Amino acid sequence: MRFLIKYLILSALFFTLFELKAQIKPILIENDTSVINKSSFKVYKLFDEKDIKEENKKLKQNVNIGDIAWVQPYQNADTLILMSNNCAVKVMPNGTIFYDREYVRSNYKNIKLLTEIKYLEYKIFRKESKYMGVQPEYIQKKEKIKVNNYNLIVDIKKPLGCGSCGNNPVTIKDKMGKTLLFKNIQNLTIFECDIDNDKKNEIYVASYDMCEGTLVVYQVVE
Repeated sequence: MRFLIKYLILSALFFTLFELKAQIKPILIENDTSVINKSSFKVYKLFDEKDIKEENKKLKQNVNIGDIAWVQPYQNADTLILMSNNCAVKVMPNGTIFYDREYVRSNYKNIKLLTEIKYLEYKIFRKESKYMGVQPEYIQKKEKIKVNNYNLIVDIKKPLGCGSCGNNPVTIKDKMGKTLLFKNIQNLTIFECDIDNDKKNEIYVASYDMCEGTLVVYQVVE
């Protein structure tokens, strides 16, 4: 019994030290060619699979996400979890950690599924052609959504590469009408969540590539 208690204490300590070491700190975006901010919002990059590959090799973490078919947000107290079919990203007030999806599922039993403001993958419809059979046609339009003190505009465009990866630039306008533009958004999940308990929701923008398995997560705060 004593051995079991010691084992559990040491395991918890090891896990805590691992999490502290593995945390990815938020990066404030000020001058970036893909995020154009003329608004009163502050933008943080919380996770970028491309940016952290080398660092995670040193930590011996696996960041090979694989193909991403969907991304869904969950909340457990002050922790936000972005769950995908192949991985999970755990977002806390002081940092972000990448996990295997099954680890998060086994350790968080009572997580709450959040409602997305916008969940958008590539949108296509089929068009009959007399000579070429059934051909894909892409729905291209701008969608405008009013959310609390800001306006959201999603510019749905034809994908630049693979047909399974969207091309959905996102513009957020603050209450003064000034704009924040995310240019390089592919398949999109956007939602609100309050993980720092300041009674104000932050905006989260997740862009993912179904083919290459890349995932980028931004946080927008007033």
